[in-house]
Amino acid sequence: MDEDKVKKISKMLELGGTMLAQHCDKCGAPLFRYKGRTLCPVCEDETKESVGETKLKNSDLWSATISLRQKLLELSEELEQEKDPRRMLELLEVMKRIIEVIGLLNSQR
Repeated sequence: MDEDKVKKISKMLELGGTMLAQHCDKCGAPLFRYKGRTLCPVCEDETKESVGETKLKNSDLWSATISLRQKLLELSEELEQEKDPRRMLELLEVMKRIIEVIGLLNSQR
């Protein structure tokens, strides 16, 4: 792999991209998940279904949303009882992430 490809791949890792097992059909570089998109850092192409991704069915999205909402309620109840400020912050952070994921799932429907 040439130096330019390595630099582009390294940059994607530095930005927080997640390297996937799939590779680009055009250049062979590993694909990355970044900000909800799957892309090749070398070609800078955004990939579609051709790399083996499958869209979730609405029923799958609905089921995942319900599970996350239930977990959110459980964490909320735990937060009400918690006295340790550090643990409270941990719970709030998890709750925040769950809310973000629920928003992403809702935007997929």
